[in-house]
Amino acid sequence: MENIGIIGTSFRDAGVESLPRFVLPNETREQRLRQLAAEIGVQGLVYLSTCNRVEIAFLGWPDVTIAEFRRRVFRALTGQEPEAGEAEHHFKLWLGEGAVEHLFLTASGLKSAHVGEREIRDQISQALR
Repeated sequence: MENIGIIGTSFRDAGVESLPRFVLPNETREQRLRQLAAEIGVQGLVYLSTCNRVEIAFLGWPDVTIAEFRRRVFRALTGQEPEAGEAEHHFKLWLGEGAVEHLFLTASGLKSAHVGEREIRDQISQALR
């Protein structure tokens, strides 16, 4: 379970104005996801993008440090090398049991802008597909 992780940012973490730089365009998203997994160096991933958050759930490799996954995600989404501390500033990280808990809280709407909103369930289902 310790290889399961989620890296993400939301309007609460980095502000609404920062989110667009981490969003993959809908028209290229499907093909870009395969490249994204290779660039980040994970076994598999699920990309969730809403108006309030961008998150990547992944199955990683045990020999890669947590800090490195943050930098890799930043680089893969923006095409730029993060400055010192920039990836850590923008992205939160949940690992193992904490990642699973975060996913359930998000899916249930408890981490939404409007607590309890149901739209996030559909967005998560779409991301899984």
